[in-house]
Amino acid sequence: MSKYDLNNNKAITGNLTRDPELRFTSTGKAVADINVAVNTRKGDKEETEFYQVTLWESLATNITESLKKGDRVVVVFYSKTEGWVDKEGNNRESEKHTALACGPELRWATAKVTKNAKETKQQDDEEEDDVPF
Repeated sequence: MSKYDLNNNKAITGNLTRDPELRFTSTGKAVADINVAVNTRKGDKEETEFYQVTLWESLATNITESLKKGDRVVVVFYSKTEGWVDKEGNNRESEKHTALACGPELRWATAKVTKNAKETKQQDDEEEDDVPF
């Protein structure tokens, strides 16, 4: 079981606004970005907030294989503020969100869970031994 410092994390429930996009870093790590629309109602007024969240490694791979645009999701993430100076010399800030957990919201849907096989160093070594050249 993973431990999360809930004092610094946030959980949201919303809808994916586009299909998750899987890509790989130059070192081969899987990374995916998702956009989530979160609707809130206060009386007769409805507001929508949009979050762009980055997922890494197996979480990135699994979400691209499991969810698509329009699916309702629950995302637990932490945020980090990054600063820079723009071309005009102004200090700018941007908040980056990184997912710790993500999955389908099951209030209005069902899901079938399929466990991925764990990869081990021994399995990787055995596969290399099977190479015919």
